[in-house]
Amino acid sequence: MHRFVKTTIAEPPRVLGETRLIRRPHPSPPPLPASPKPNLLPFDLHSRMVCVGGMILRLAHLCLHTDHLDRLIAFYRDTLGLPVKFRFAAADGSVFGAYIALGDTTFVEFFDQRGANFQWGDPTADLAPLVSGSRYNHFALEVADLAATRATLLTRGVQIGEIRGGLDNSLQSWLSDPDGNRIELMQYTPQSAQLARGTDGLVKSSR
Repeated sequence: MHRFVKTTIAEPPRVLGETRLIRRPHPSPPPLPASPKPNLLPFDLHSRMVCVGGMILRLAHLCLHTDHLDRLIAFYRDTLGLPVKFRFAAADGSVFGAYIALGDTTFVEFFDQRGANFQWGDPTADLAPLVSGSRYNHFALEVADLAATRATLLTRGVQIGEIRGGLDNSLQSWLSDPDGNRIELMQYTPQSAQLARGTDGLVKSSR
């Protein structure tokens, strides 16, 4: 009496030329992460804290002085197509400076040298005419925590000024590099004119 045993024969692999192709099940792809909720606020410090040098976030602005403010604004706005973020105006309404947006929170800042001197210098001083190559005034570096940054630099022997509020409602503290180039350390606040919605704003001085 013969006994029959039921067996299962695996499907042989398909052959293409000399290459044996064996079909295997594909693993399920991992689930996609949930999309973050968009931030609708104009000021979100944590989303912008991508440090490039530990304490320093990025270049905040470069400041240039001029004897022809309107001409300079027109070039950057109309020729280069960059928006005017805001202008600085004296108490009498005369415009003496402008902020040109370069993207994100980086700007170039222009001041009429006589208007700037009236606001922050000696209005009675004689100013030398500006010539090509002498218009640089300072550059500003954005930091996340100005008080902590200043404290760290003091421990490193850096001579750095006190923290004060600027006309634009940002915090600032000043130092110089070994060649005497002036550096402004800047911390934006929720009230900073640089972070306000829209363009072509006006920051007015009390002077």
